[in-house]
Amino acid sequence: MGNKLEVFIESEKDGFYFGKTRTMKNVKLTVTKKNLVGKIVRVEIIKANPWNLEGKLL
Repeated sequence: MGNKLEVFIESEKDGFYFGKTRTMKNVKLTVTKKNLVGKIVRVEIIKANPWNLEGKLL
């Protein structure tokens, strides 16, 4: 945790963005006012779950 990664945002649903890192790990982010679908963003990982990572935008 605390790692800073680039994440490609694939979709938005129920107040969260979902994307993948360069190594294809799933990442979940809280939605911001910006439309980030289809963009690559910098994220700090704040939590690791069995099936995904959770992060916040930098």
